[in-house]
Amino acid sequence: LVSGGILESLERYSEAIVLLRQALEANHRDSEARVLLISCLNRSEKTEDAAIESKLHAEITSGKLECKNLADQLEIDSKDFSKRIQYATLLFRYKSLGESQLEAEKLQKEFPAEAETHRLLASIYRERAHESNDWNLRANAQERMARNIEAQNQAQKQSGS
Repeated sequence: LVSGGILESLERYSEAIVLLRQALEANHRDSEARVLLISCLNRSEKTEDAAIESKLHAEITSGKLECKNLADQLEIDSKDFSKRIQYATLLFRYKSLGESQLEAEKLQKEFPAEAETHRLLASIYRERAHESNDWNLRANAQERMARNIEAQNQAQKQSGS
């Protein structure tokens, strides 16, 4: 990110674009890198690409705001599973991989029979798999748990009908 900013200041936009895209590939939530990328794209007259990145930036900014609003609501009602899973999902998409993992792992402990939590953890662990293969193994385990919970729920529905 720093290198991309330095290259932008030196007006070496095409080199900066490559570095900033790499930074965003590693962490798509990085607003600062996205703003620098938009600037470089505009300065190198790649306005269509800049417009696409600007849309993404607006979506991420909106998602972060929604995340903050939901966090404020959860301070009042922290037992609502649907709001908490929505919050953890917003953290994952727009704000912080680590924070989303922490929140999802708390949810898993408090609501172990919710497949949605296991699916979110699987997504988080898959993204973390870039760091280590151990995360991939954890992701596969969460997917299996989610399928098992869904199968149990389906069996209960069928036996109750």
